[in-house]
Amino acid sequence: MDERTPTEMSRLAPTNTLEQGIGFFAVVFTDIVRSTDHRAQLGDATADAHHAEVDVLTRRAVESGRGVVVKSLGDGLMAVFRVPTDAVRASVEVQRQLARRNRHSSVAVTLRVGIAVGEIDVVDGDVHGYPVNEAARLCAAADPSGVLVSELTA
Repeated sequence: MDERTPTEMSRLAPTNTLEQGIGFFAVVFTDIVRSTDHRAQLGDATADAHHAEVDVLTRRAVESGRGVVVKSLGDGLMAVFRVPTDAVRASVEVQRQLARRNRHSSVAVTLRVGIAVGEIDVVDGDVHGYPVNEAARLCAAADPSGVLVSELTA
């Protein structure tokens, strides 16, 4: 069992085993809902601790779902999956885990998730392309605790 705290785990470098070049992937964006409000209400340290728990849950769901975390985005992350259904399963799983976490926490944290698929270009460990932009927009449009997918993903 890993003995690092959730805050320490969330600060680890992103897992990145992507090969350079163009490939077909499902791109996933996550975003903690009302993260700025959490900071204002709870203070930075407490908000960071709660957000770190969510980060650890999300990374575990991505990695156990055969995905790769590309990078942290402050209050969310970007990940890619070779198989779109793996992206959907991992996203639903993180929402389930988060709902379970919230039942036992004094501070409920909700997450939005957006998923898009298509060809992306992997350059120096980062990903670029229309599906990246689409997944970010879908994430922004998703309901709290929701997973919004592009038509091609569904």
